[in-house]
Amino acid sequence: MIFIESMPRTKEQYEQIRSEKRKIIQETALQCFATEGYLATSINQIARTADISKGLLYNDFDSKEDLLNSIMDDIVEEFENMIDPNNDGIVSEEEAKEF
Repeated sequence: MIFIESMPRTKEQYEQIRSEKRKIIQETALQCFATEGYLATSINQIARTADISKGLLYNDFDSKEDLLNSIMDDIVEEFENMIDPNNDGIVSEEEAKEF
């Protein structure tokens, strides 16, 4: 039997994994908030639904409110990118028409 040692992950790979897990948590939380309501949704429920530990969730988010704020920040950023696709901070007349 031949064993191949796995290469250690790079910093970029760890960041990619963390980013993907963070996105899964946010998407799961948004789904729970939409179906159950923000107040009725617990951190335990989000973690269980995302199939992660509560501790892992708390590695990325300090609280349920922090998680909601991060979701809202991402939505605002996505909206800003739609309005100002070249991210120059100025919405030209052409960009406004395209939007």
